[in-house]
Amino acid sequence: MSDVMKVPPPPRGGPPDPPTRGGCGGGEDKIIICWEKQERIIRLFQGKCRAEGAGRPSQAIEVLDLNTNQTTTYDYMREAARALNIECSIITNYLKNNQRKPYKKRYIFCLQKKM
Repeated sequence: MSDVMKVPPPPRGGPPDPPTRGGCGGGEDKIIICWEKQERIIRLFQGKCRAEGAGRPSQAIEVLDLNTNQTTTYDYMREAARALNIECSIITNYLKNNQRKPYKKRYIFCLQKKM
């Protein structure tokens, strides 16, 4: 072996040379441009109301209590969940999975039919 030191190879995975970037520019430039675009969009919609019919319409829901044999109609799923002291996702999953068994052997949920 000789006493000559070996030169380590150049590191892999480093930043590419400027000509190979394809004109993207530095990372900081992109971040500044994104913030500028976001600020423009915020200023464009600031103070304006949402369009009529935007978003999901609320779904009325009927809850049958098997203990009292009473049907209650709620305008919103969240309102029904609040009244029954359960989470809204329980009602959503009940309807999504098309369950037939009563929830906690007491409640049956169904969407109210639209007139």
